[in-house]
Amino acid sequence: VSRSLGRTLLVGLFLCSLLGLGVAYLFSRRLSNRVNRLAEFSKAVAHGQFAAPILPRSGDDELNVLEQNLRDMSLKIHDNINALRSEKEKLDSILRCMVEGLVVIDPKGKVLLINEQAKTMFGVSEEQIRDGSFVEISRSPAMRAIVRELSEFDFTKNTYSKRVSVEDGRWFRVNAVSLRNGTERPSGSILVFHDITEIQRLQTVRSDFVANLSHELRTPLTAIRGYVE
Repeated sequence: VSRSLGRTLLVGLFLCSLLGLGVAYLFSRRLSNRVNRLAEFSKAVAHGQFAAPILPRSGDDELNVLEQNLRDMSLKIHDNINALRSEKEKLDSILRCMVEGLVVIDPKGKVLLINEQAKTMFGVSEEQIRDGSFVEISRSPAMRAIVRELSEFDFTKNTYSKRVSVEDGRWFRVNAVSLRNGTERPSGSILVFHDITEIQRLQTVRSDFVANLSHELRTPLTAIRGYVE
């Protein structure tokens, strides 16, 4: 009887062990599949593939909470990227429509942003601008002076505006404001260039005309004044 009972216990223990191993194997496979699914989902999101399948709700355990948090985070990232892309497209459209040249530089004078009109004004290409400073784009001493003045200018009290002339005879009206990224310290400057060459030429023509007219009128008026006296 004892031997039969012992064999029964051994068989029962063996069957229980097999059942436990089977349950553990199934649980580990299910857990492994969920972890692999999380890894594939996070990899797809990291590569910007937000069209990846949405993680289904598979329970109320801690792993499911992690799955749902990752899902919500990926949706927010997707929405933020779309919003940033929309804002960038608006900014690009505004820069393309501007007739003024716009240049954004950091405190050291490195070009952070430049629109097409400014490229045309200074005769530079995208390759020349990349990793270049503003003084390299325009080697005019007046432009070097602008960069130096901006580094010391107090934008909280005054507005920067200046007329400059470059070597080829062109004139620019330069307006600048401080660029800030949410901190107290400025992170650069935004410069807007207005080409006033034609206006300056017309002013010169007007001044010359007035000077010549006054000179031409001075002689006959002097003679008439003499006769009158």
